[in-house]
Amino acid sequence: MTLPRTEIDKLARREGSAAELFYGSELSPGVASSLDHLPPNLFPQIGGSIYPVFRQSLFDPDNPVFIFLGVGANGGVRLAPGWFLEGTAVASLWNDFNQIKRATNSVLPHVRSDVANYLREETIGLENVSTSYFFKLAPEISGRVEAGYLEQMFAGVGGELLYRPFGRRWAIGVDLWTVRQRGYDVLLDLRNYQAITGHLTLYYELPWHDVRVAVSAGQYLAGDKGVTFQFSRRFSTGVEIGAWFTLTNVSAARFGEGSFDKGIRLVIPFEWVAPFATRSGYDLSLRSIQRDGGQRLLGDAMLYGLTDASSYGALTQEWNSVFR
Repeated sequence: MTLPRTEIDKLARREGSAAELFYGSELSPGVASSLDHLPPNLFPQIGGSIYPVFRQSLFDPDNPVFIFLGVGANGGVRLAPGWFLEGTAVASLWNDFNQIKRATNSVLPHVRSDVANYLREETIGLENVSTSYFFKLAPEISGRVEAGYLEQMFAGVGGELLYRPFGRRWAIGVDLWTVRQRGYDVLLDLRNYQAITGHLTLYYELPWHDVRVAVSAGQYLAGDKGVTFQFSRRFSTGVEIGAWFTLTNVSAARFGEGSFDKGIRLVIPFEWVAPFATRSGYDLSLRSIQRDGGQRLLGDAMLYGLTDASSYGALTQEWNSVFR
């Protein structure tokens, strides 16, 4: 971004406006850089944090709310530009998940419906231990590859690419993963179930009320194929509210209770209550019942969110609040 000095001076003297500064500035996409200019002694970079963990299991017919209170720790090493080694561990301080008695009756591979087993048996769990590499193929094409224990229930290897043209409301991404189910104790054990999952996703920012739409088509963890529709709106406060539903080639009878996967999502930024600046937040997804149809790998497509803060849409949305 190139800002004209004359417009900045006008803004400082309160003779101009943020809109005048925007339309007088020159915006262009970033360049794909290898970051070779960074000094070698800058790496490795090490960081980490410890934080409280609160989880809940809702809508069980035997008990509407089960609670987990614990402590989490994450750590990471940036080994080189774009190359990270990261891990997250969670320890339970108190929970009543051992009182969950309901067992799954799913006829599909149990890719998510065994969640009660994970909740009961995880006392000290390695939520993820993985290495990832982020790169750019072109100024508007981002990519990443990742391998390791990817999430609470699955380990594997895969990656994604995102094409996000500068100054456009749309973007398109593709991801592909081969994964294996993890043991219920969320340590290093692996179970026998393996799967290949991946999706092609089209993102679009509607010109009204900061509403976004994402449509993903591909193969899910249970081997079913179909389409997921996602809708979300992010408010100026940082709060995001969304909903999704997934339709696959699994019939309502085989899917079981609920007929198809659907739910709502709420993201609340921690900066409201934290005594320091942070981009983290409380991310809550609510569905009436956890089944196995239409289930995706957690974190399978994250490049759109990672590039969002520097996107053209985010810039135009936040411009007035920055240059007041």
